[in-house]
Amino acid sequence: MRRAAPLVLGIALVVASCSDDSGGTIGMPTTATPTTTAASTTTATTVTPTTTTATPTTTATPTTATTAAPATTAAPTTTVAILAAASGSGCAPPGDTLPDGDWFGFIEGIDTTGDPRLTFDLACYFDPPEDNIAAAEDGRAVPVEFTPYIRNQNPKVFELTVAPGAVVDEFFSIVAFNVWVVSIPAENGCSPATGYRACPVWVEISGGAVVMLYGFLPEWAGDGRGP
Repeated sequence: MRRAAPLVLGIALVVASCSDDSGGTIGMPTTATPTTTAASTTTATTVTPTTTTATPTTTATPTTATTAAPATTAAPTTTVAILAAASGSGCAPPGDTLPDGDWFGFIEGIDTTGDPRLTFDLACYFDPPEDNIAAAEDGRAVPVEFTPYIRNQNPKVFELTVAPGAVVDEFFSIVAFNVWVVSIPAENGCSPATGYRACPVWVEISGGAVVMLYGFLPEWAGDGRGP
C-alpha cells in the first residue's frame, strides 16, 4: 500500500529530530556488558615449619681428680723399757703358791699355833746396777740414794708353811726358828710387838716349805713395804 511510505518517513524524521545538541544521537540505551572480574586464584601455600632439632650439648665427662695418697706417717718408735732383773728367784711367780727358791718380801705376821706359818708380802729386790735401772723404770730419781732398791707392786700375799727344823740366819748367827720367834726383841721391826712394821727378809723355800729366813734389812730405808 503506498500510504505507508509517509509514515515511515515520519518516523525517520522523528528519529532524526531527537539528536542532542552535542551532535550525539539519542538512541536506545546501551546495556553495558558487565565486566567479568576474573576470580583471583589464590593458591594458599602452606609453609611447612622448619623443625630445628637442636643437637643436645654433650656434657664433657668430668675429669676425675686423682687424690694423692696421704703421706704415710711413720709409726712412732716405741721405747721398750729395759726390765731390771730382780735378785733371787724374781718377784713374779705364776699361780698362788711360791715355788721352791729364794724370795724377798715382808713378813706381815707369824702364826705359831700348830704348824708355824708366815704371812708373806712378796716384793722385788734389786742390787746394783739393777737398782738404778729399776728406779728409772719406776720414774724415780737416779742414782738411788739407798741400795738395794725395793719395788713392792705385787699385791699378792702368800701363806707360807715353816718346815720343822727351819733356821734363822740373823746377822751371821744361826738360830732355830722356834727359838728365834719367841725371842725377838720388842724394838725389832720383825717383832709382834711392833706389828711387824718393818720386817724385810729373804726366805728360802724347799720342798714347799720355808727352811730358812735370812738377809734381814735392819736399816730399812723404805716406807715399811717398799715403793
